[in-house]
Amino acid sequence: MTFGVLGFINFAHGAMALVGAYLLLALTAWLHLPWWIAFVLVVILTAGFGVAVEKFTFKPVRKSHPFKALILSIGVSAFLEAVVVLVFGGGVALNSSLNGKIIK
Repeated sequence: MTFGVLGFINFAHGAMALVGAYLLLALTAWLHLPWWIAFVLVVILTAGFGVAVEKFTFKPVRKSHPFKALILSIGVSAFLEAVVVLVFGGGVALNSSLNGKIIK
């Protein structure tokens, strides 16, 4: 939960970080991209996704009652978390793309 630049309490910030983390996992584990290339792509893709979410969901309710934006951010957060569970599953898994190596 953050109160930031958008001017309302936003519960979706954590869900956006979750989407970025799982996108990094997908790019490294499924597409076998090097982690540094995947990281740059994830930063760009997640930032673009965040801009799109803000433009199409939060901007239309910006001038209305702050409670609407709060409820919307809870809904966006729940939706993004549900999509991640749908795509990746709800269990615990380890990233096998590192093959036991420790990145320093």
